[in-house]
Amino acid sequence: MYYNTRDTVSKVARICQRDAYYQTYIDAEIACQVGGESYNILTDAVFVNGMVFASFSKSDGLFESVICFKDIQQLNSSLVDEKLNFIDGNCTLNETQSYLAYEQNMEQCENLKGNTSIFFEEFKCAADMPHLTHDSKRVIGNKSILFNYSIHNIEGKITKLFTTSLNGKSIILAGTESGHVIQFSILEDGSLQKYDTSRVPSSSSREDNKIHDLYHFPDGDAFYALTKSKIFKISARPCTESDVSVCTQSVTMKMKDPHCGWCVFKNKLSKKSECNATWISLDKKCLISIRPQGVTVGERTVDITITSDSLPNASYICGINGGQGKARKNSSSLTCSVNVSEISANHRYTTFGLYEETKNVLVAEAPFLFFNCSVYSKCSTCVETISGTCRWCASQGHCESTNTTTHCGNHHSVNNSCPMLKQTTLYLHANVEYTLKLEVENTINITTDLKNLSVKINSTNIAKQYCQFSDGKVDCNVTFKARSDAKTLENIEVQYENPKRKWISIDGKSEVFVYKCTTLSDNMCNYCQALNTSRFRCKWDNETKSCTYCSPSETCRHECPRPNITEILPRDGFIGKGLLITVTGEEFGTNEEIRDIHINGKTCINETVQFIHTDISKSDDFSKNITKGFICKLDKKNGNTTYFYRVNRTGESLPVNDAIIPIWKNATITSIEPTSGPKAGGTMITLKGDNLGIGNRIISEVRFNDKSLCKSPKIYPYCPACIRTESVYPPFSIVCKTPNVTSTRSELKLEDVTVPESQTIELLGQPKFILLDNPVIEKILPQKGFLSGGTVLTVKGKNLNTANAGTVRLEYNSEVKVEKCVIDDNSSAQVLCKIPAASTGIVQELNAKTSLSINRKKRSSQCDDCFTVTIIVQLDEIEHSFNLSYFHDPSISKFEGVLLYQSDQQYLEIKGENLNLVAEIHDINVTIGLGECNVVELTGSYMRCKTPSSQPKPGIPGATLPEVNVTIGNIHTTVGFIQYQQKFENFLIIAGAAAGTALFLLELVVVFFVCMNRKAGSKAKALEKQINDLEMEIKQVAKEEFLDMQTSLSTVNRNLIEQGFPYHSYQQFACNAIFATDYLMSDPVVSSYKMSDELRANARTGMERFRGLLENKFFLVSLITTMDKQTHFFIKEKSNFAGNLCAIMMGRMDYMHEVLQVLITKMVVDPSSKRDVRSLFRRSESITEKLLSDWLSLCLYPHLKDHTGSLLYLLYTATRKAMESGPIDALTNDAKYTLSEEKLLRKYQGSATDEETTDVKFEAKALTLNVVVNNGDEIYPCKALDCDTVSQVKYKCLDQIYVNYPASQLPVDPTELLLEWHAGFNGRVILRDEDNTSKRNWGWIRVNTLAHYTVADQSNIALVDPRNAEIIQQDDYVDLAHFNIGFDDHSMDFDQPMTSEGSTSHDDEHPRKLKHWHLLKDEDGNKKKKSAIDELYLNRLITTKLSLVKYIDDLFSLVLESSKCPPPVKFLFDFLDGLAEKQKIAPDTLHAWKSHSYFIRIWAMLINTPSIMFDINAPSYVLENLDVISQVFIDSFSLTEQAVSKESPTQKLIFRNELSKYRTHVQEFYKNVQVNVQKPDELGQYLTSINRNQQKTTFNKNAALYRLYEQIKPYTAEILDDLSFCHETSCLQLNKKLENIFVMMEQ
Repeated sequence: MYYNTRDTVSKVARICQRDAYYQTYIDAEIACQVGGESYNILTDAVFVNGMVFASFSKSDGLFESVICFKDIQQLNSSLVDEKLNFIDGNCTLNETQSYLAYEQNMEQCENLKGNTSIFFEEFKCAADMPHLTHDSKRVIGNKSILFNYSIHNIEGKITKLFTTSLNGKSIILAGTESGHVIQFSILEDGSLQKYDTSRVPSSSSREDNKIHDLYHFPDGDAFYALTKSKIFKISARPCTESDVSVCTQSVTMKMKDPHCGWCVFKNKLSKKSECNATWISLDKKCLISIRPQGVTVGERTVDITITSDSLPNASYICGINGGQGKARKNSSSLTCSVNVSEISANHRYTTFGLYEETKNVLVAEAPFLFFNCSVYSKCSTCVETISGTCRWCASQGHCESTNTTTHCGNHHSVNNSCPMLKQTTLYLHANVEYTLKLEVENTINITTDLKNLSVKINSTNIAKQYCQFSDGKVDCNVTFKARSDAKTLENIEVQYENPKRKWISIDGKSEVFVYKCTTLSDNMCNYCQALNTSRFRCKWDNETKSCTYCSPSETCRHECPRPNITEILPRDGFIGKGLLITVTGEEFGTNEEIRDIHINGKTCINETVQFIHTDISKSDDFSKNITKGFICKLDKKNGNTTYFYRVNRTGESLPVNDAIIPIWKNATITSIEPTSGPKAGGTMITLKGDNLGIGNRIISEVRFNDKSLCKSPKIYPYCPACIRTESVYPPFSIVCKTPNVTSTRSELKLEDVTVPESQTIELLGQPKFILLDNPVIEKILPQKGFLSGGTVLTVKGKNLNTANAGTVRLEYNSEVKVEKCVIDDNSSAQVLCKIPAASTGIVQELNAKTSLSINRKKRSSQCDDCFTVTIIVQLDEIEHSFNLSYFHDPSISKFEGVLLYQSDQQYLEIKGENLNLVAEIHDINVTIGLGECNVVELTGSYMRCKTPSSQPKPGIPGATLPEVNVTIGNIHTTVGFIQYQQKFENFLIIAGAAAGTALFLLELVVVFFVCMNRKAGSKAKALEKQINDLEMEIKQVAKEEFLDMQTSLSTVNRNLIEQGFPYHSYQQFACNAIFATDYLMSDPVVSSYKMSDELRANARTGMERFRGLLENKFFLVSLITTMDKQTHFFIKEKSNFAGNLCAIMMGRMDYMHEVLQVLITKMVVDPSSKRDVRSLFRRSESITEKLLSDWLSLCLYPHLKDHTGSLLYLLYTATRKAMESGPIDALTNDAKYTLSEEKLLRKYQGSATDEETTDVKFEAKALTLNVVVNNGDEIYPCKALDCDTVSQVKYKCLDQIYVNYPASQLPVDPTELLLEWHAGFNGRVILRDEDNTSKRNWGWIRVNTLAHYTVADQSNIALVDPRNAEIIQQDDYVDLAHFNIGFDDHSMDFDQPMTSEGSTSHDDEHPRKLKHWHLLKDEDGNKKKKSAIDELYLNRLITTKLSLVKYIDDLFSLVLESSKCPPPVKFLFDFLDGLAEKQKIAPDTLHAWKSHSYFIRIWAMLINTPSIMFDINAPSYVLENLDVISQVFIDSFSLTEQAVSKESPTQKLIFRNELSKYRTHVQEFYKNVQVNVQKPDELGQYLTSINRNQQKTTFNKNAALYRLYEQIKPYTAEILDDLSFCHETSCLQLNKKLENIFVMMEQ
């Protein structure tokens, strides 16, 4: 860039290498001109074979680039010429184009003008340059050196060039800003031919896509592209083509791809390494040359000579349309004779083929012609026939063979001797008579009699013509008068008549253009004046004011009228200087005729005046530019005058209409919108004010008070200043993007807004912009969409509402799709967007992928039927990329005819396929005419919506019935028309029902029908439909009943953000996962094993040797195999064996991985195994199976903690909160809200006369208690139910006070605390589960509840430590427990149901055991005998499921997310796939292996027992519900989907829809994982990380080692026998080593 301009240029410099003082420095600008446009920004250059290839782009930063070239010698000469021109021009320097900082002016060297000899050494760059005495040797060239254009690139701006060679051919690689890598072959003329294009995977950042470097290893097929942070391998495309049998037909060969060539004898395209015969790499070598290339028809035999540069040494045969002959080899060619007698009868083109004789492979071919001279009607086509065997008989006017005897005599034309009309182009004015002179050459062979010669123009005979013969030529004078209103083309044709009175056309033609001056000039003087005088004769007639014909006798002068100014734009502008003004009008002439310009007090700066010329489409017809106006830059305002003066016209100013004179104004800025945004910038802000759209509507700069600039400032709405918009677009504003602010500023203040020439816009006040925290984009849901797009995409994260604009962008194959997002100011964690519609390329890719699917009857949810691409979510300047899978659009079934709809049905069902594959309920809109049908249920095969109560009006004008429209995203479908019908059947109304319970009766009736259907064994579909209806009725009730649960979970979530999840440490997790609790507690591996000093000393050496043996893979495999075979080594012992082994191998998970591969293979292929191969992994019956489960568990801890564990904890918490929102029997664990039918709290069916056993009311009252702990200062509001026992209340309060605390870190023990009620006037009362106030009757005692004590809402409660002596000294302290003999305060452990025989009677004479009850008396047979009315409580199971289904869905979906499959699991599945393929295992068996080995063995256990992963005390009633969810998870992996019936388990009834969906997810997971390719070292790196974590644990490996030894000691003989029998272990004498260890240990 020059120091005194803003123009950026590129330069090439030359300097002698040994010139320490830079005296030989020369430079010059370089550029490449393409189509009149200059590409002058050099981006890179390479040197290839003496040529410099350089990539250029435009200075305006456009997307495209060009590659141009220059010979290095020519480049050097051009630089030397620049220095010579400098010296020859008095050594003056044009400082306006300087960028070198000279301290003083350049010296003059006039005496050196024309004398360059003393500088010869300088130009030669000699090492010793003593003659260089001139001080001014640093030369800046004045001329631009232009490179030669080679090729245009549209795949993005080129950022890197790289040259290499392939198979001896030089190529160039070009990397672009958008991540493309283009491969070019270099042709002989220096031009480039593109033969392939690749692209690196798209990144979220444009900078990350940019190619920074390229590399190619010599003789390698692949290239390597380097971006900012990654290296990508770009493989060569395969050398294959279909339907190509000959080299000349190959498109790849024509594209000159150097990777590929033609394998001659294999007759196919191939790489050089794949061809063991002659390999051709250049398409021109595909050709063979044959002589002759044709023969006359009727020939019987033809001798053909074949020459070629690429034919290998072999035997060949020739063929022409079936005729064949053997080729004979000469010194440099082949000759063959072909019998063509059967194919040479007619004039036709055919093909000559050359075949390799042994394999009869076509090697090459060439065109061949059987010709008949008589078919040619013109001399030129006759004499140019192949082999020149035809001649033209000019006198007769026909073509004949050279072997024919004719009466033509010597008048034959051959080669270039045909009679020819000399070509001329004439321009004639219409309606003017002309005499034309035409010349016919080579007439000597026609005849000397030219009387019958005819001239035609456009096939019309010319009457006035005279022709004369002279020296073999004919001259004709033709008088002609054309008629035309526009410029037209006429053709002149000359014919002569042969003796048979047939007219023969002479070759060649002349053209005549007929024109009219008025039409050509549009009757404008300046156009008339600019016409090309070498073609047209026109003049301007002032009298008629028209452009007329100027005869040759006239002088063609033009006296044009004076210019007329018609428009001056813009219509307004700033008062200061710098405004670009455009003045247009008529008759400005062909020269620059305007000067001394003043517009409303502003003067045009003379140096800035640029005249505007008309873009003449008929440019060849005009020889001068036509001026239609001018542009100039105005100085500041000085007066109010307006005038224009013409050159050489003194005192005459052009008149200007006052209405077009612009006016000058001031502009102001008053506000900024929006007023806040993220610090990362990118917020599009709008500056509002007055007169912001005046002038050129160009903003130079918007600057804030920290000197940062607002990006891309411009006037909005955009409208060029040359267009009148005052009445169309006001008001105008300024828009720009905020910058990235890295400082700690909290706001930016607007400081300066300028237009060109540094003119400022006045700021009223100082508008400011508040800086907020940047959005953090974390994930998107869902990660899939339909091809049509439009479904809701939820973006999750933090601070999302600090952004002001969001988009989702899809880029694929240069096609971009963008959808906008909706940012809710009140939601910082969620933004709603729409999924973009798939581009054409994605649709084609998915269609092609689907067409390759085998045996697929219909589209499924498997990703065989999806195509995954990268999308970019952008919030202001924050971008994040995600993978999104596109699926085919769902199909929606249309009605058959008009749908007759019973108005009392309430719900309309619309069927289809894959409806919920992507879409959710909120994505679907169903309308019935003008009415809404709200969707309430969505499955894969149908959707249901709640219809309007009465038939809506049609939405289609003129229709009589309403139409049903379904919209899913961008998919809009009309499924048919609907007609409501009233139902006239009589309904049975049950009398006596209370009006207030109508809703309950409706629910009761529906449930009753469900029960009846189950008892009657009705069809599965009817049962399923009625259960679905029941669910929809319950949904709203469930929302209301679990409102408190959702509020409580919100508190849990907030607390999780602050303190995290209560995960176990890795060591505790490992203990829980690999050992049973009783075995672990009996002798903890993590403690120091208890040995005597003597035993420890004796055992240390033996144990060290034993551990060394375990490190031997052959020994360990043999040991495990032997122990697995022992019939008295039971499953529990095998489990402990595997656990001890894993404890010993902590830090060696990579070794265990190798051992497991051997063990699993032996287990699958061992023919001696008694187990059916289908039952493998189903139960941990073997050490191998248990070892695999332990290894997976130990390896999965980071994955569980970082990915899926959070949702597992939320499911546990939600289950607990849902159950505790209703009554739970403290003794039986029966609950109002549960998933277990066996644990459903039912009404007690006792004696009607029993006061205590009448129906128990479960509508418990919710209480809020104000709780303090140990007389602390803080009061905690806690929720409880009035039917809760005292122990239940204690646990609930502590759970709400210490939210998400690890159970092992709770500061208080709930079993040690007392519940103290501050009962107002009654003082303080200690509440207990049982005291002297407890109700006793008929051998039963009821546990005390809050209702028993009449504790009211908002009561004050304290949890106090009984060891605190202060409480018993208080006067108001009341303890009711001392009257209760034998009662244990801690008998109501929250996690242990109370025994029903916990107390004795107070009747001393008749002592007996009292049975406890809480909500339900658990008498024998009470639950076993179920009545029909019990079915009415099944709706509570559904209610509970509806409250938990979201958490279950979220967890299952995350567990089955194929893209997050942990490396150990991916290894296991791939390994099992390989085994199954080798052993021919059935697909259903393989499916069972995968499901049981990982999901059911690991995840079902974690769901059922979350305490393995988390530091929690899970109540037993929660575990019973989690067991149901775990069973649903297990059922999801079944390949067979059973229809629901009355015999179906309850969980299958209530989870029937979810199970279908989960099974689909399972299938999709397995297919996606199988397709995904694991990186070579991914598992190794993962296991290395696990080993590092395990090395930090404190497992006592010696204790585990000794316990393992104790387990194998009883089987010493069997182990030693197997070690002796195995070849590998016996060779290593491992049996003897183990025997020595046994001896040592026993001593």
